[in-house]
Amino acid sequence: MKTINPLIETNDVSYIYQNNQHPKKAVDKITLSIKQGEYIAMLGRNGSGKSTLARLLNALLIPSEGEVLVLSKSADNEEDLWFIRKRIGMIFQNPDNQIIGTTVEEDIAFGPENLGVKQQEIKNRVTKALTDVGILDLRERAPHMLSGGQKQKVGIAAVLAMHPMCIIMDESTSMLDPLGREELLQVVSELNRKDNITIINITHHMEEATLANRVIIINDGKIIEDGTPNDVFTDVKKITQIGLDVPQVTLLLYKLQQAGYLDKVDAITVEQAYERIVKILE
Repeated sequence: MKTINPLIETNDVSYIYQNNQHPKKAVDKITLSIKQGEYIAMLGRNGSGKSTLARLLNALLIPSEGEVLVLSKSADNEEDLWFIRKRIGMIFQNPDNQIIGTTVEEDIAFGPENLGVKQQEIKNRVTKALTDVGILDLRERAPHMLSGGQKQKVGIAAVLAMHPMCIIMDESTSMLDPLGREELLQVVSELNRKDNITIINITHHMEEATLANRVIIINDGKIIEDGTPNDVFTDVKKITQIGLDVPQVTLLLYKLQQAGYLDKVDAITVEQAYERIVKILE
């Protein structure tokens, strides 16, 4: 699934919500390039514009200004909308909003059926998608009988059966308990690593963001940070000034720096922080 051109491009994209006499510009001239196989965490306060941008990336919304391209196909072209939505799948915050089948198997088969895929191929896709997310044993279960984490896995399997190149997770872990969140993120990481599927995880959890290889921070409809997790989160002062948190271990090292024990903050994981603290103690 590797491509020469970027998978997704946005060129000076803006989106304006028309709210009576007070239109709101939720996304403000964002230019962005996303390659196949990237794992991106997208962060921002509530109302920052990150969810609006996500819907622009898979053509659920059409830009008020600028252009969104997926494999050089424009979201402005109505004939290309299905091409884009097939390749850029989306998992929402509440899995119940996406489940439509009476059984897990029926729900996952719904998308390929709409594509006109032959029945045997649909069966193969459903089995593979269920296997990839680790819920093959639930194929005959009723979705409403599942846990929140299991429902989100059904949502991912339904997207996988469409053979996407990218999965956007819009706060998909926010309603899960810690175990369910960890299991879901493990599935997503494996899909990115083994199948080269691009992941865009919109989240409020800083620890989730450290799993990505690229972090994008949006504030007031604009991208204000775009880099590796280490580059972004170790600038603790800037991140906290816009009302976001940093990983707890990074905050700990920042306080040690303020107390004069460190000359710089350069860790975002427990393992990295452990190494720094051991050096201090030595």
